[in-house]
Parts: sequence; C-alpha cells; structure tokens
Amino acid sequence: MSQFRPISLCLISLLNEACNKGDLKGIRLGNNLEPMTHLTFADDTLLVGSATLQKATTIKNILDTYEAWSGQLVNA
Repeated sequence: MSQFRPISLCLISLLNEACNKGDLKGIRLGNNLEPMTHLTFADDTLLVGSATLQKATTIKNILDTYEAWSGQLVNA
C-alpha cells in the first residue's frame, strides 16, 4: 500500500467498489434500508449476500486482493 490506511478500510473499500459495479448486492434488513454486504467489529468481518457461485467468486477475488495489499492472510 502506498499510504497508511487502516486495514479494515481497505477491505471495506474493495467491498463497496464491488457493490457499486453490481458484483455484490447484499441483503436488505428492511424495506427502506440500504442493502448490507458486511459487518465489521474490531478485527472481525462478516460477509453476507446471496449464495451463488458468481458471488462466491467475487468475494474470493476481493479477499485475494486484500491479502495482496495488506500482506495478511484471511482465515476462512
């Protein structure tokens, strides 16, 4: 990474980019709420969405990119 950013912001940025491109849609918890794709707390992240091969591949690619950027390994 060329500049300091908290690691969680890098992952959130990748997830938001995928949502903006339409690769991930997330789930809605209510009629007037935005779709949710992830929850983060401390150093834990929970990813949510539809269970399709295409979405799983998108998430795998995001996690691979995150690992390359951060130098950390994702515990799946």
